[in-house]
Amino acid sequence: MDKFKVRFEIKYVALIFGLIITTAVVAVYLRWADSIPQIKEVMAISAGGLALTGLLYNAMSLHSNLKISGQKLINDQRAFSASLIAEWHTPQMSKLTIRGAKLRMGIKNLKGQEVLEILRNDEDAHSAMVAILNYFEKLAICIENGVADEQLLRDFFGGIIRGYHNASMILIEYKRVELEDQKICIFFQNLAERWAKN
Repeated sequence: MDKFKVRFEIKYVALIFGLIITTAVVAVYLRWADSIPQIKEVMAISAGGLALTGLLYNAMSLHSNLKISGQKLINDQRAFSASLIAEWHTPQMSKLTIRGAKLRMGIKNLKGQEVLEILRNDEDAHSAMVAILNYFEKLAICIENGVADEQLLRDFFGGIIRGYHNASMILIEYKRVELEDQKICIFFQNLAERWAKN
């Protein structure tokens, strides 16, 4: 509320200041004019001063609105990012992440075909990994499109995404071949690789 009041008062002062300057310019013109001023000249000077005052007021309003909109966008991104973090902690997702963590530990030192064999034989593990990868793909798409705050999500998910990226590339590549779609989890892959570089 105080910010609104300050902005309103500043813009109000700009209008008063513009009117005072316009009046002063007209007064100086009337005082120093060589001949008797015509009403058209006085009106033209007044109109010019008032137009400049209006432009100044509108510029200040636009600048103020842009600052408010920018801050609102940042706040909306943070709120959405917080909801993504909260979603990670739901009971359903927690069960998937526990299953995913066990799977990641179990396949840590295995080769590609061995990992695929485990996933083929364990439907729960396969479903858990697919759900987790879909979640990370959603998160990466939100970051890519500016819907989510990347730094906040990186602070929370940086290590988690690195671990899942390393463990799941075999599954991702398998799914890309199986479904003949090279774009499967591409946003997740790009995000994980970008975060790994920085």
